[in-house]
Amino acid sequence: MRIRVILVLLVPAVLLLLTVRTVLRCIRMRRLFRTADAAAEGTVTKVRAAKLTRTLYSYTVSVRYEADGKTFETKHRLPAEESPECPMEAGSTAEVRYRTGHPETGFMQGSGQSSADLATITALCAAILLFLVLLCSGSLVRYPLGWFTVPERRLLGIVRLTGIALFLLAFAALGVWTLLIYRRAVPLTGTVLEVRKVLRQTILRTEYEMNGEYRTVDLPKDKSDKREFSVGDRIELRCLPQYPNEIRIYRKKRRAEIVLGVITGCFMAWQLADWLAEDLLDVIHLK
Repeated sequence: MRIRVILVLLVPAVLLLLTVRTVLRCIRMRRLFRTADAAAEGTVTKVRAAKLTRTLYSYTVSVRYEADGKTFETKHRLPAEESPECPMEAGSTAEVRYRTGHPETGFMQGSGQSSADLATITALCAAILLFLVLLCSGSLVRYPLGWFTVPERRLLGIVRLTGIALFLLAFAALGVWTLLIYRRAVPLTGTVLEVRKVLRQTILRTEYEMNGEYRTVDLPKDKSDKREFSVGDRIELRCLPQYPNEIRIYRKKRRAEIVLGVITGCFMAWQLADWLAEDLLDVIHLK
């Protein structure tokens, strides 16, 4: 195998390793957030502000806390605010949650979901980049540019199609797993404390009770949810019994939405299978 073929294969291989590393970090972050069952009172030591847009601000807060007789410090980014004034300041108190036996992995109450979501977005971006590289490499296989022989193009085509198929299967398996796991969610009822807009996103600050403990969490409302909420409204929530920190707003889907989703999924699966089969035939019959 010539060096140029190895170099072409090296690019998706490196991206695959980076994607796997990012996904594993995402899983670790989400597991940490979901299984945090202990709490400690911390003190804000530093607040750093960053201007994202003309009216949108981001704040990073450093919190020092004590747990198991030791002192720890954690940094977390607060949800973006359309205000130049941070809701917290140095010297104020903040609740830090962590997993029992691992106090060094604490996160500030209210920001754990943001950190877990950020890790998820990073993992998705890495996977999409890998997918785009695999798609763009199709021109090296399909067209006789003179850089590779026919056997080399066929090898590149098989590797490319295998990577695309595995990516699509992993994405579908993730969707099915997410759907199945949230069917076991436990119903909760919360009270809306505050409704605010961040760009086009509606954030509901909600208080709920779990195991005799009252907690407050910021929940983004899905754009497909057309319900209007105001302060004092009761709202239905869902969480997983083994992951009490994973809270979501519940909205019962209409039958038409379910039917449309099933039809769309079947149509996309058929189109993707047809596309992969056609590309496979082209690779087999390369000249």
